[in-house]
Amino acid sequence: MNINQSLLSQVETECGRLQQARQAQFRGTARIRLSSLRADQARTTREQFLRPKNVRRLHRIFATEGCRRLAAENHIPALISREDLEAAIYRSSTTQSALLHSTDEEPPELQLPFEPLVYLHGRHRIQAAREFFAEGDAWWTVDLYLDSQSTASARHHLGYL
Repeated sequence: MNINQSLLSQVETECGRLQQARQAQFRGTARIRLSSLRADQARTTREQFLRPKNVRRLHRIFATEGCRRLAAENHIPALISREDLEAAIYRSSTTQSALLHSTDEEPPELQLPFEPLVYLHGRHRIQAAREFFAEGDAWWTVDLYLDSQSTASARHHLGYL
């Protein structure tokens, strides 16, 4: 095995490990009110600073091509504690199974009875949606991951750090 094959093998192993960690912490998909979402301020990525030009570009796309907020590739990931998830499920009159088995056409709406949910990326998308949608239709599709560890550790295991 040469160095390139060895490196490729290591990368594939790490990708597999990250995917397993994501699946182990995945708790389902839900529609979340935009007012119940906030960006992760601890992130130090290209999304750290909101770029108005990018928000305007997304707003134009929403207006001309439509907003595909239900499409899986447009979901945003967020961390939630087990206790907060259970409270939100109860408050929303839904089930864990409904979140896990929701389809792209009809994920259940999850009403959060606590402070805003921290999402890990999608800041420009969320800001454009806040400007685009009327209050009664202001939601986004969120993939929920259990934050069973410290936030930094959970982000690392999800592959977002």
